[in-house]
Amino acid sequence: MLPTALLTTLAMTALCLPCAPAARAQDPVSTLKRQIDGLVKEVAQDPPKTATGAAKFLIAAVRCPRRYDLSDGPFMRGPKDLLMKARRNNGLFGSGDANEVRETTAWAWQALSELDEAEFAEVLETT
Repeated sequence: MLPTALLTTLAMTALCLPCAPAARAQDPVSTLKRQIDGLVKEVAQDPPKTATGAAKFLIAAVRCPRRYDLSDGPFMRGPKDLLMKARRNNGLFGSGDANEVRETTAWAWQALSELDEAEFAEVLETT
């Protein structure tokens, strides 16, 4: 037979369980948003250094669940400005050899069209 103290403890525990707050299951969307926010902070501290990197970042930011755009602050405008500075007189993007320019131009065109096709319409038409 169980001692009275143990029975009392078990009974009290059983009575208190329904009152205890349930452990919250992690909402996957909230978890993802927190992870994205953390990555954005990292990028803001160490922004892309190349036009191709800036274009890739912009595409990722626009496509992520947060759906960032240029109004979201300097972490978006900085890469956009870097990308626009890499635009050459002939409308292409990049500063390296023909392959690098072709690749950077493709990434830039995609980034600008996803950011705001209307705002960058002239740039997109001449690229």
